[in-house]
Amino acid sequence: MTAHFIERKCPVCGAGNPAPWLSKSDVTVHRCPECCTGYVKSVPASFASGEFYDESQGAFYLLPDKLAGDHSPRRFDRELRLFRKYVKAGSVLDVGCSSGGFLARLGERYPGQYQVTGTDVSSGPLEHAKQLGIEVVQGDFLSLSPEQRRFDAITFWAVLEHLADPRLFLDHAARLLVPGGYCFVLVPNARSLAIRVLGHRYRYVLAEHLNYFSGDTLRKLAGDQLRVVDIVGTHFNPAVLLKDFRGTGRPVTREERMTLYRKTTRLKEAKWSGPLHLAHRSLEAALGLFGLTDNVAAVFQTRQK
Repeated sequence: MTAHFIERKCPVCGAGNPAPWLSKSDVTVHRCPECCTGYVKSVPASFASGEFYDESQGAFYLLPDKLAGDHSPRRFDRELRLFRKYVKAGSVLDVGCSSGGFLARLGERYPGQYQVTGTDVSSGPLEHAKQLGIEVVQGDFLSLSPEQRRFDAITFWAVLEHLADPRLFLDHAARLLVPGGYCFVLVPNARSLAIRVLGHRYRYVLAEHLNYFSGDTLRKLAGDQLRVVDIVGTHFNPAVLLKDFRGTGRPVTREERMTLYRKTTRLKEAKWSGPLHLAHRSLEAALGLFGLTDNVAAVFQTRQK
């Protein structure tokens, strides 16, 4: 069967005529000449609809190593610190919640303070989240109605890079938030040390990543309904940098990703690794000062009425 594709202009500013930037296997990332956003011009329709994630990727998020990593006690430390800085209690919607790792940690660490809901297009991981006692909604986030329910906070952890029209999702998040509500976004950083050193060899240059944002382009993506509260650099995985530096640039298999994921998860949880964690956090903070961390996070807020 012939795959159908959607042709896109820049998802941030709408400009056309981008120049090729990174190429790997069958993936070509272009860069916008106006705002410097990286993006894939020709996107499989199954990516845009979410069908790819339900039919092809759902089982991946239920692999034992993946579940162990996503539900590790340390997995969402950074996201939780950022979230708690602005939202101390209230109703929370996690978009692209997968198996419910973030919401489970939020409930465990701050019992009774939040009413949590997760939404995703993939049924298998959502069923796992439901078994943890998390309220879930499967389907299109854009179909959720603000007349039926609104939230104090909405999170997009590692989601916007997968979306054919990320601004549409942020605009809808603004409608679903209460006045003064917060929207949190975390994406891979297109200006990271890893991508500067590795280029197309970086494992996170992959087919399902349709957008490559920086702190500057996230600011531009906010639109008129959200104001930018904070942009911060976060995460740095030296194991990935070293592994990909030694590699050939070919796409990394699921098995290889899970092997490294398992090793780093065990290291994070090891009791003897405390000094390593401290050194790692110091290095991550230093990289953040220069915008070189693996990821970049944005905190947006709806305008008060």
